[in-house]
Amino acid sequence: MDKLKLGIDIHGVIDQNPIFEQLARSGLFEVHIVTGIKEELDDVVDFPYDKWFSIHQECENRGVAIQYDDKSRPWVDPEIWDRMKAEYCEKEGIHIMIDDSPSYGQYFEGLSTAYLRYENTQRTNWRKDGKYKESE
Repeated sequence: MDKLKLGIDIHGVIDQNPIFEQLARSGLFEVHIVTGIKEELDDVVDFPYDKWFSIHQECENRGVAIQYDDKSRPWVDPEIWDRMKAEYCEKEGIHIMIDDSPSYGQYFEGLSTAYLRYENTQRTNWRKDGKYKESE
């Protein structure tokens, strides 16, 4: 039997609880890091994984307009940014996606990927602009 494909976000998930690194190291899953940050900018993930998906990199690849704030964080239209994790999971056949964001879940509706929202009480939603639909 093929391994289940597991997508894991970094900020608010991997960096908040060591259980997610243990899951990744268990050998039970094909591990996909599915995050906003580019791989070369990451300083959190220090365990083996199979694939890395960066929303920021994908936006650059597609020629999507990106603006940067005073901390050099990328800003993209939320209608584009927020759906990219779901698009990636659908394309790659991800079985389980673990994320802490309230804004991505709506895009997983109708997909075969189980979107599991990790409740991170320390989360600050610096992307919130009042236009996203809160997942239930």
